[in-house]
Amino acid sequence: MTNPWSGKVTLSTNGQVTKATYSCNSGYTLTGVTDRTCLADGNWDGTESTCSEVSTSVSTTESTESHNEKINSALLAATVAVSSVLGVVVVAVIVVLVLYIRRRHGNSARETSAYTESIPQHVYVNRAAEQNPDDHDYLQMTTPKQLGQI
Repeated sequence: MTNPWSGKVTLSTNGQVTKATYSCNSGYTLTGVTDRTCLADGNWDGTESTCSEVSTSVSTTESTESHNEKINSALLAATVAVSSVLGVVVVAVIVVLVLYIRRRHGNSARETSAYTESIPQHVYVNRAAEQNPDDHDYLQMTTPKQLGQI
């Protein structure tokens, strides 16, 4: 009985039966049976066990997967941040445009209002009787020129 590479065989006996116990050095794992018994004819039962180096490819794969998960998390966080900033910019542009349009519309409405307020109310003529009922522009304003004021 020989020691396996990176391991050892320990023999023990109780006076009648001799037993061989296999063990491996740190960083190695046993392939095969742990114990073999010496038979009456002097041969050992079973086959010899061996020691194999512990594979680190699993931990490398786990390490790579962990690294990839970290990268994916960072990319997701960056995407969310950029999307949020772009959303805020779009909302700000819309608000500025609405305020600009309201301001321009408000100025023209004030100019029209100032003009119409200076004309007496009797200038407005109800043209409902003359208009088509489907035409919703019933109330029309007579201009000062039409009244002969200009």
